[in-house]
Amino acid sequence: MDIQKDSRITFKKEIFTSKGENNFVILNYETGIYLGLDEMGAMFWELLKRFEELQVIVNHVINEYEVEEDQVWQDLYRFIEKLVHHQIVTVNEHVKG
Repeated sequence: MDIQKDSRITFKKEIFTSKGENNFVILNYETGIYLGLDEMGAMFWELLKRFEELQVIVNHVINEYEVEEDQVWQDLYRFIEKLVHHQIVTVNEHVKG
């Protein structure tokens, strides 16, 4: 899988999420695979649902927290790779045009 800065993330339709006071769980009810998210994962999830462009997500995190852009990209890529591994999202190449 090759995630690029202009990649687009597609969420599987078979996904259920549950957000509690201290936890956030994603379930792919087609596969039975579930994933518990920490605070950063929950933040990335909400931002991925809200914004199409990964650069917008990175900019948002940089503006909210004192963190280097390269670190945000690394964390975001790792998070997306985890979602792909658990069959929660797919990564699509963005075609400009």
